[in-house]
Amino acid sequence: MKILRGLLVVILIIGLVMVRKYETQLFYDPILAFFKGDFHHAAFPEIQLGKHLLSISSRYALNALITLGIIQLIFNDAKILKFSLLILLIFFIPFISLYTYFINIEFKEVFTAGFYVRRFLLQPIMLLILVPAIWFYKKQKEA
Repeated sequence: MKILRGLLVVILIIGLVMVRKYETQLFYDPILAFFKGDFHHAAFPEIQLGKHLLSISSRYALNALITLGIIQLIFNDAKILKFSLLILLIFFIPFISLYTYFINIEFKEVFTAGFYVRRFLLQPIMLLILVPAIWFYKKQKEA
């Protein structure tokens, strides 16, 4: 059973990689090219705000679902899964709000902050935070 769960975790991690690999085909993101270039001197791209925020939110949700799947497979605990879901939701609300603000001001004077808020929303960073934190918590609880 552990081998099957380990294999499923690997498959879900590959899923995260595939989300990243096919990001341009799956999601509307005109800011992607902006940040890949010399964004300090480039013109801010035209953005359909609603479509863009829906796309960013969809990607966050997809990454969150995969993250929750990995957490469930590793820890197999409903309370931990609910806690992780709550943390993902709690972090999403202020970060999507900040990101919307940064888009509205076209990242002027806040390139670095805007870049990292965007990165938090697009990448499965919470997976890298939650799994070690939960593992450490469980080890402390057992001791």
